[in-house]
Amino acid sequence: MRRHTTIRLMTITLCSGIGLYLLPLSLNAHQRCDLCHLSPSPTQQQADLAGSLPGLCIDCHAERAGNGEHIINVAPTGVIGNLPLVNGKLGCTTCHDPHGTTPMQLRSSANDLCMSCHPR
Repeated sequence: MRRHTTIRLMTITLCSGIGLYLLPLSLNAHQRCDLCHLSPSPTQQQADLAGSLPGLCIDCHAERAGNGEHIINVAPTGVIGNLPLVNGKLGCTTCHDPHGTTPMQLRSSANDLCMSCHPR
């Protein structure tokens, strides 16, 4: 497992009002291409990933896999808009942009992401 020394704790509140306390996250891990890519200059057309998704994510975020976490590796049961799938299934990168700059690297607000698949 890869280790990172810079960590922080974050709290978010979803539309339900439930606070989620996230475990330590690296502040700089996603700025290092070599942690996920084999090529020193990956491109959108040639990602050259060092492993498969979502396994590559779990290598560094093992604490995020398991009970109480959102399920991955399942096909969506409905329309999810323009969110990306991993081989036709939900994955970490469906909601998280590994190159994003938003809190938790979410593709949009937490509420909007939830509502993409779970409308009221």
